[in-house]
Amino acid sequence: MGKSRTQASSRLARRWSVILGGLFILGAACMESAKAPSKSPNGALGPGAIAGIGKKDATAFRVVFAGPQGEASEVSELSLVFSRPLRKLELAGAPPPTLSVAPNLPGHWLWVGTHALHFVPETPHLPGATEFTVTVPAELRALDGATLGTPYQFKFQTPLPKLVQSEPEAGARGLEPSTIFTLRFNQAIDPLKFQRLTKLSATTAGKEQTLAFNVVRPDPTEPKRLEVHPSRPLPVDSQIKLSTSAELQSLEGPLPMGAPLDLAVETYGPLVVSSVNCDRDTPHEKCAPGASWSIELSNPVPIKDLKRALAITPALPLGFENWSDESTPISYLSVSAPFQAGRTYLLRISGDMRDVHGQKLAKTLAQDMAIDDYFPEVEIGVNGAL
Repeated sequence: MGKSRTQASSRLARRWSVILGGLFILGAACMESAKAPSKSPNGALGPGAIAGIGKKDATAFRVVFAGPQGEASEVSELSLVFSRPLRKLELAGAPPPTLSVAPNLPGHWLWVGTHALHFVPETPHLPGATEFTVTVPAELRALDGATLGTPYQFKFQTPLPKLVQSEPEAGARGLEPSTIFTLRFNQAIDPLKFQRLTKLSATTAGKEQTLAFNVVRPDPTEPKRLEVHPSRPLPVDSQIKLSTSAELQSLEGPLPMGAPLDLAVETYGPLVVSSVNCDRDTPHEKCAPGASWSIELSNPVPIKDLKRALAITPALPLGFENWSDESTPISYLSVSAPFQAGRTYLLRISGDMRDVHGQKLAKTLAQDMAIDDYFPEVEIGVNGAL
């Protein structure tokens, strides 16, 4: 395995040598420009990395590219380019200079041509939530003997911990009292630290209470997933809020989230008819003749139970959407019938109807639905020829 890794590193170095050789030729052709070196999103050298060496600075031995800097991804590449060669191209076995990375990052530096260095970490991803400082010593010597004179440093920061997915999602409604929260982060999180920095609360009829809970990692092989288990069933008809301090840290690095985590949801309330609607694009904004009506409920009700509870007077043949299973819970139903222009129908929904939670409708709904006239139309027939 060691031999194959060495061979892979050697191939990588040769590949970078060819790439950087082309870049230096391009840079030499662009000496007149004074643009900043370019880089790719992961901090690697871009096609213009060497083009930033202007005439005035070409004589000084200095760093002309260092990256990444500022915010970086977990797969960023550490690269440095110097204004003068540090070795002869034919000295393939020459060891690269020692540059420090703090905090310590296991890995090694590779030559890229004669002017550049590339860091290869031992792990495929850099630790998250960490600010790294790379230092080039002042005594670093170019091939011609020149030294930097002063240390050169650049810093970059890997991603902070954050929530990437939750079940239920923020804003979810109609939750059961038995609901648990499943949270997925971009980095591994300590369940005990999360619990210490988190609050679970419920607001019912304007009154807030703090709820006890436990945090567990259900699968040791998934350290980025946590579950929040309330100690008691959540109160119904309540706003539930899970709040975590911005100081939460991951197990990868010392930097905290930096922003609080707030997850607000609602448990189910009483069963009510939320709305009864129809198409009112009519002359007097009443219901359109022959158009369907829609019924929306606060909680799901089995289709068959809603159909049984529904009545329209005078009676008409009613049409519904096709459902393969009449026991399917729904909270929205479209009703079609040959509603006649100029008539008024009484829509009733029985108070005995129950939702999936076993709750009855608070009271029977009785609502008049007035049907409008048609828009005036004139049709003139013309016979004969002109």
